[in-house]
Amino acid sequence: MSSLFGGLARRVARSLGYRLERPPPFVTFDEKLLHNYHELDEMERSRYHSQVRPGLSPEEVFFFEGDPRLHGQMYLAERRALFDFVRSRRPSLVIEIGTFTGGGSTFFIASALHRVGSGTLASSEANLDLHRLASTFYETCLPALAPHVRFIHGAGTTFFDPVIEEHGGIDLLLLDGAADRRESTDQFHALQGRIRRGGAILLHDWNTKKMLDLRPLLEGAPGWRALFALTPPESVGFAGFEKL
Repeated sequence: MSSLFGGLARRVARSLGYRLERPPPFVTFDEKLLHNYHELDEMERSRYHSQVRPGLSPEEVFFFEGDPRLHGQMYLAERRALFDFVRSRRPSLVIEIGTFTGGGSTFFIASALHRVGSGTLASSEANLDLHRLASTFYETCLPALAPHVRFIHGAGTTFFDPVIEEHGGIDLLLLDGAADRRESTDQFHALQGRIRRGGAILLHDWNTKKMLDLRPLLEGAPGWRALFALTPPESVGFAGFEKL
């Protein structure tokens, strides 16, 4: 079953134009060890299992591999920062835009909520095939995490209305959707008013064009306080802000 889901995840994502497992050839094995398990090719995975993994702690394995059965994105440092942030904040409601296959940020948010023992993640994915893949995988292969996640199919933000009303507001918002910089800004404008005071927003791809329009709305803005920012080479850019 696990190999079936793994192969399906790769086929679906590739059909949609997502790059999987093969970063540019100039990225070395050591550099990939700062990224994640799914960027390793077959020979590198063999090297990892024989030379690297035996010296890692269970925690280091967890953050690097995620769930090896399901392709996941985000770099090692980003995964750790996201997991630790959710675990320390103990949010009642997390909103995530961009499920993808469910093996990246979705997995680490859900894992943190499971570790805490409470909390709901509502995660949306615009592509129906990816949405079905993620929701089916969690139901079938991750029964401990599944109760913490509500998978939503659709673009835009109105799909979140019922769960936001149920919880009375958003404690944590993660923007990690399409590369269109206008979409990220529109999503922020639509949801920022529903984030509770003291709640937070996390933004992936912070150092890319995807966030070019959104950065000025948060950096130095009177209603927001910068919490952290991860930068290359340990991240493609991952930042957090608290609502004042």
